[in-house]
Amino acid sequence: MNANLTCCSLAVVVQVLAAAGTLAAQKPVITGQVISEYEPSPETLDGLLHSADAVVRGTVTAMRNTPQTDGQGHFAAKTEYTLTLTEIVNGRVGLAQGTSVTVVREGGDVDLGDKISRSVDPAFAPFQIGEQYILFLHWNGYLSKYQVNWGPDGAFHVSAGLVETMGRAPLSRQLHGQRVAALLAALKKP
Repeated sequence: MNANLTCCSLAVVVQVLAAAGTLAAQKPVITGQVISEYEPSPETLDGLLHSADAVVRGTVTAMRNTPQTDGQGHFAAKTEYTLTLTEIVNGRVGLAQGTSVTVVREGGDVDLGDKISRSVDPAFAPFQIGEQYILFLHWNGYLSKYQVNWGPDGAFHVSAGLVETMGRAPLSRQLHGQRVAALLAALKKP
């Protein structure tokens, strides 16, 4: 019995040392802020709805960072989120329930070889894989992808059937805590 205890204890020590070696091998992360100036959001729900190219509800199923360079060795990142649509409240031709769209946001990680450069937007928390959102989107023809209209004031996290605002505008704060079904019904009213 004592031999089993020693064997198990040795296995735990080996796992701890292996984990410590993995942590030591990770690259340092240098974090900086993205400076974003978002257009003020409309003051009414109707204004929010009619000035967006699409209003969708969906779940983030994937994300990837896309490094950008200015040609002079300076790097920035964008993050592309894949959103699987569960509902299209308003939208462009081609959007359908069950399909996916790509939503691009400023910020993300760039691997510089010896370190990771991470840019974050302190006013707009990153989306999380597996989480559901209601997004007011703008089609960016140059990127051929969607972006969130009005930054954090055009994005709402869905949790336990309630809307959680990601922004700070008066309308965003007013919508915080509403039932998702009530918000979607209000958006679909003629």
